[in-house]
Amino acid sequence: FFKAAKLSLWWLPDVNNMCRIRALEARTRSSAGERVVAGRPGGFNLGFYINLDGSQQEADVTLMEAGKGEKNELVNFVVVPSPLYENAFRFEAAYRRGYFLVFRPPTYLKMIPYSGGKVPAGSVLDFTLVDFQAMFKFIDVEEVLRPVLETKTGWTPLEQVKSDPNVVAYFKNILQKPMWDDEDFQTYFEGHFESWQFRQDSTGPQVRLRGVDERLGYALERVRASDEAAALIVEAGDDVRRLRWKYMAPAFEALSKPGSGDVTAVLRRMDAHRKLLGALGVSLAGAEEDALLADLAKLAHAMQTLAGGEGVSPDIVSRSTEVGERLGK
Repeated sequence: FFKAAKLSLWWLPDVNNMCRIRALEARTRSSAGERVVAGRPGGFNLGFYINLDGSQQEADVTLMEAGKGEKNELVNFVVVPSPLYENAFRFEAAYRRGYFLVFRPPTYLKMIPYSGGKVPAGSVLDFTLVDFQAMFKFIDVEEVLRPVLETKTGWTPLEQVKSDPNVVAYFKNILQKPMWDDEDFQTYFEGHFESWQFRQDSTGPQVRLRGVDERLGYALERVRASDEAAALIVEAGDDVRRLRWKYMAPAFEALSKPGSGDVTAVLRRMDAHRKLLGALGVSLAGAEEDALLADLAKLAHAMQTLAGGEGVSPDIVSRSTEVGERLGK
C-alpha cells in the first residue's frame, strides 16, 4: 500500500491553499519519461469530473496527466483544515465547492458532496500528511505477514514465517520489540480466523492464508446490512468469480437485508447482484459433484426471492430466473 500510494502536494499560486495531489515516481509524457520526484513538475494527478447541474451524488477519482503551467481545473484542490482533528486536512474541489475527497477502504477514492455534520459512514474525509521516511511506522503486521504467506501453497511451518527477513526486520526496526513467541502468533492468527488458519501437529505449529473465496465468504456471512454486503462484493472485483457455491446463498441473503435508499447505495446493490449472478455459472460448475440438495434448494429460493423483489432491474430478474431454472434441473 505505502509503495503504491506515494503521493505529494504540488502547490499552485492562483489561490491560497490550492494544490494538486500527485502520484510520485510515475513516468509520463509531461515528465519526458522520467520519474516524477519532489520538486519536479508534471506527472499524474488525482483528478475528477463533477457535473455542474448538481445532479451527481459522487464522482470517481482517476489519475490525470497535467504538465507545468497547464490549466486543468479537474485536478485542482483547495486544502481546508479539519475541524475534527489537529494537523489534519480536507481536500475540496477547487472548481466545484462543496465536493470533498474521501477514501473508502480498502481501495476507493471518491468526490462526494458534503456540507457539514456527520461524516458519511465508511468514508474517510480527514487526512494527515506523513513523511515518506516515517510511513513504515504505520505498517500493520498483516501487511508484513500476508506477502510471506501469499508465496506459499498450503500449510507453512510457523518457524519459516518467523525467520523470513521481512518479518525479522519488521519486529526489529519497526516495532523495535522481540519477535513474538509461538503463542503470540497463535493468538493473532486465531483472532483473525477470517483470514488465517492455524494448527498444531506432530511437526509443530503451522499457518495457512485462507483463499480469496474463503475470506470473502466469511465476511459476507457476518454482514448486518445489504449496503455492507454490496461494498464487499463490488470491491472484490474479479475475485467474486472465485467465490465457491456454498457462499453464494449467504451472499444473496446478505444483499436482501434492509439497506439505504440513497441512489448511490441502490446502484451499488444492483452492481453487486450483477456480479454475483455473473459468477454463479463458474461457481455452480463446481457444485454438481459435492453440493447437497438442501444447499441447492436454499440457493434456488434466494433466486426466486430476488426475481420477485420490488424495484429489481429487469436484467437482474431475467438472469436470476435463468439461474433458478438451471438449479431446478
